[in-house]
Amino acid sequence: MRASVGSENVPLFLTSAYFVIERVIRKLDDPQRQGGYFSVFDVEGAKIGSPLVSILVGDLPEAKTREKLEFSHEKAIRLAGHLNEGHLSSFQSKDEENGKWPGAVLIKGYFGDLDGARIFSFSGLPPAWDEAAMLLVGTSAHLIAPSGAKEIADISRNDVFFRIRPRWHAYG
Repeated sequence: MRASVGSENVPLFLTSAYFVIERVIRKLDDPQRQGGYFSVFDVEGAKIGSPLVSILVGDLPEAKTREKLEFSHEKAIRLAGHLNEGHLSSFQSKDEENGKWPGAVLIKGYFGDLDGARIFSFSGLPPAWDEAAMLLVGTSAHLIAPSGAKEIADISRNDVFFRIRPRWHAYG
């Protein structure tokens, strides 16, 4: 049986995701970066709908809440726009000079395609940390294999993921 965001497992998934992201925030240990927005989008084919959920994790200054929520959504929507090109991460379409940051990753469906796929996105930490948090949420929920997380981290040259990932996973 497959665990899926969008089923009766949602409360458990969100609680788990929250704790994984909180742990990443603690590992960053930056008093200026204590939270952000986590968003989950459903992917139908290569189209994206409204977010299934967006939640604040940790603490953000009130002046930053709208910006981080919008960035979390923008990353996911941009990634969805590049799925037909084979993109797995918003890193692949980043344009930091124009506010297009990494931090969203594709969580493929059960058969490794876009059927049942999700996009996980986070904004609030430095870009490599945002992406690492999403890869760790995906692997901890068994929605992405460690080898799939490694593939995405390799594409983005995300050394943060390799430094903070759990050692008990086989990342091949």
